[in-house]
Amino acid sequence: LTKAIIAIRRHDVARHREWMIRAFAMALGISTIRLAVGILDLALTPSGFAARDLFVAALWMGWVLTLGTAEVWIQRTRVRLAPMPSA
Repeated sequence: LTKAIIAIRRHDVARHREWMIRAFAMALGISTIRLAVGILDLALTPSGFAARDLFVAALWMGWVLTLGTAEVWIQRTRVRLAPMPSA
């Protein structure tokens, strides 16, 4: 959020947008972790996996999926600057 604020104060809207998408993904990641815990609990607890191990796996899964998706979104929607004509 700090980088987003700095960017918008410099009138760098493109960088501000990217950092705000990342901040939103961080917040959304908490919900993704909760969904992952539920899915992993239903799928793997009957197989004998410990709740502690499932939680750690869900943490990684939730953050990687959410932040990875945000980074892909940023890359695909990033404004490309036209190359400067050579003199």
